[in-house]
Amino acid sequence: MLQRIAKYLLWFWVFLIPWQTRWIIVDPIIGGAAWEYGRVSLYAGDIIFIALAVIAAFLAKSQISLPEADAPLVQNLKSQKFGLNYILILIFFLWAGATLIWVDDRLVGFYYVLRFSQIVALWFIIKIIKPNLSLFLSALIASGAVQAGLAIAQFGFQYSPADKWLGLASHAPWELGPAVVESAAGRFLRAYGSLPHPNMLGGFLVFCLIAAAHYISRVSGRVALWLVLPVLVMSQALVWSFSRSAWLGLAFGFAVLILGSRGVRDTQKKFIVIFVLISSVFLANAALAPDLLGSRLAAAGRLEAQSIAERGAQAGLALEAAKSHLLGLGPGNYTVWLMQKFPNLAGYAYQPAHNLYLLALAELGIPGVIILAALAAMFLKFCRKNLLCLSLLAAAGIISLFDHYFWSSYSGILLLGLALILPGVNGFSIHAHSWYNNREE
Repeated sequence: MLQRIAKYLLWFWVFLIPWQTRWIIVDPIIGGAAWEYGRVSLYAGDIIFIALAVIAAFLAKSQISLPEADAPLVQNLKSQKFGLNYILILIFFLWAGATLIWVDDRLVGFYYVLRFSQIVALWFIIKIIKPNLSLFLSALIASGAVQAGLAIAQFGFQYSPADKWLGLASHAPWELGPAVVESAAGRFLRAYGSLPHPNMLGGFLVFCLIAAAHYISRVSGRVALWLVLPVLVMSQALVWSFSRSAWLGLAFGFAVLILGSRGVRDTQKKFIVIFVLISSVFLANAALAPDLLGSRLAAAGRLEAQSIAERGAQAGLALEAAKSHLLGLGPGNYTVWLMQKFPNLAGYAYQPAHNLYLLALAELGIPGVIILAALAAMFLKFCRKNLLCLSLLAAAGIISLFDHYFWSSYSGILLLGLALILPGVNGFSIHAHSWYNNREE
């Protein structure tokens, strides 16, 4: 009974990842505006996660109390190779913890270390409750479809109303601040969904589309046909996010899916068909609104030039921070450094560098990046035969060249964490065509 409840909670937790409903515990105001990256928050998803962890702890205790031969948790953990993999993870957290000694804002640093540790906790939770892959994929597809519907409504009405209970902020194209795309026809609000920025919506939808493609490749024709509609809806929302990094990440993610499934013809054909469907949505939008997509793809116009210039300046600042702090500024403390370097700005002006790799270098220093590189090599080796994991990591890797949210935001960290823990989920292998039919009821 508890195991069934835990699986429902896990599904709901994945569904809630993009929602920003939260209690802001620490809300620093800098220059009359909120400093988002200095906030300490408890999200609605965190409450579900805590409940999930408590149930998992009870299940673990009951399993360990059994005779060793009958204890599934003991046997499960014994089957794992507790070697270099776990030593590297331990070293990473020891180093991240060590940086808290010299960070300027210890509370922010601890908060981000806690967020990273949530990924490790999630790994242990799935080892205890043993969910099937269909749970994660169906939760992502359902969540993506809801986000896509909200995003399409936002773009259609060109307005997003605020709602504190849903964690939604107000956005309108006639206001200063919201992300917009400009063309000869005027300013158009980019779709946000429930996420803090359209680029984050785009990245989330890329993960959901890859999950949907993997799900469709595993199910019968009738079930696959029903999933075509959410794929088309999510594709349209992805277009209206106008996130170039997400578009590029989608292309790389599907390239991995298609090229990596060459030995399984039926699966490869399904991946190609899905990619053609998604591409047809992009082409239809390009035909109906060439100015909007053209301005983003060509990076033409005042806003596009300003965005590119700002990203270049941010990259230079991140490198400057890394050179002056070889041991790192500490997790989450890059914007603290910016605050010291450029005082008297409003809180919203202090943004992380739009390149995850440079941001990680600035915050963890050279030792931290070496540890992260070793961890990345470990995960790539671990995922080398798992096409879903490889495609998600490929998409995230490309997006991270242009964005920071997989490192700096609640939803981004957890989304990347899902990709990293998926190889440990039941029925994961690309060759396990029966995972859907054999799913646990």
